[in-house]
Amino acid sequence: MRKVARGAMVHLMQTVGERIAWARKRRGLSCLALDRAAGITDGHTAKMEREGGGEPRLGTARKLAAVLGVEASWLLFGGPRPQIARAT
Repeated sequence: MRKVARGAMVHLMQTVGERIAWARKRRGLSCLALDRAAGITDGHTAKMEREGGGEPRLGTARKLAAVLGVEASWLLFGGPRPQIARAT
C-alpha cells in the first residue's frame, strides 16, 4: 500500500493474478465464466489468481484481456489501473 492524495490508501496490484481478479470482479464475472468466455480451460483463471498460480502465455493473456476489456500488456506487466465499466 502507498499513500496517495488526501491520505487515501491504494493497493498496488503486483501479480498477474491480482490484476486478473480485479478486472474480473469489475466485470461481474466468476472465474468459470471468464474461462468459458475466453475459451480457456475451466479452472485456469482460478489457478492464476491463487498465489503462485503462474502467469498466462501471451495468447491466453490476449484472450482474457479481450473479455475483460483491458490491454494484455496491463495484465502481464501492470501499470496504472485501466478504466473498466462495472457490470450492472
